[in-house]
Amino acid sequence: MTDDRNEQESASEHSAEDRRADSAEQPSTRPPDAEPSATEEATPPGANGERSNNFLLQVRSESGKAVRALGCWTWAFLLWLGRAAKNSNPRFAVEAQEKLLDGARAWFPPGTVLSFFGAAAKLGHGSLAVAQILAPLLFLAAAIRLSSGALLLHGIGWTLLLMALHYAADRFLDAGPALVESSPTALASRAFLNSMALLAEVAGILLFFAIVIHAGRLQQWNVALIGLVALALGDAAFFLILHPSLLAIRISEDSSAGKEAIGMLSFFAKLFVRMIPVAFGIGTLVGTVGLFLGTIAVLFSSAAALRHPMPGLVPLVMIACFAALPLVGYFLMAFFHLLLDVLQTLLGLRSGSQPKQNQR
Repeated sequence: MTDDRNEQESASEHSAEDRRADSAEQPSTRPPDAEPSATEEATPPGANGERSNNFLLQVRSESGKAVRALGCWTWAFLLWLGRAAKNSNPRFAVEAQEKLLDGARAWFPPGTVLSFFGAAAKLGHGSLAVAQILAPLLFLAAAIRLSSGALLLHGIGWTLLLMALHYAADRFLDAGPALVESSPTALASRAFLNSMALLAEVAGILLFFAIVIHAGRLQQWNVALIGLVALALGDAAFFLILHPSLLAIRISEDSSAGKEAIGMLSFFAKLFVRMIPVAFGIGTLVGTVGLFLGTIAVLFSSAAALRHPMPGLVPLVMIACFAALPLVGYFLMAFFHLLLDVLQTLLGLRSGSQPKQNQR
């Protein structure tokens, strides 16, 4: 065994000597006359490893400080947020809207709203009077350009129709509000009315922007006038709903569920009738402007452009529809409230028959 151990030690010594010989025989890549670099002279063996270890330790310590600081700031923010949520009012948006409604109700009392509605009605009467002059001129110009005498009869017929609608509008513009005042209803609170007022205002604003954007895409800016009509109707409905007395609505806390439902249904009918003067005035004004532009187009357009459809015909139909609104609104209001009266009678019979059953 000692002989084997001696042989292994001699073999290891021979292999070490062979490796040293091989390394000595390999040529060096550095020139023989080159001097050692400053890093080789200044850097002792093992210095690079110690430097990298120090850098890693420094990075770990700095990251630990950053994490601890971030944790402290997070806890401080959460504590501040908790205290703010405890001391703050989460209903601040609702209260801001309530203040907006109260301010609008104070700045625009019922008298101001009624004066605005009266001005809109006068505007509609004036627009209808101008339309009754423009309608025969439109068909006269078309008859001359197309050499058709039948268009003169059309012009006379449209003029007579506008005159009849003008008379009906004048009579039923006052009859509609009178019918509203003679049909009082009750609601339990202002919550429904305030919500409807805000929704009407928001709907008018959104419709205005949507129609203006659509008109810009079509490159037809006359369509934007419809957006102005929607915005004006939304504003009028907003200020009208703020005053329940204008709709003959009484706020009563002892209102039952059935009466509340009837009051809500009646609200929409009354709002429609009360909004008719504004729609009548703005609609006839826009239609009259379109009728005037159509008359100018008939005078300066070619004969082929006057046939399908004739310029000014669509605004004329629009004027007739808005002029018929007071008459149509009065009949709708009357028949709708007839149904509501039947419902009220049924509810009254049911409530009146209950005590008799209890007595039995």
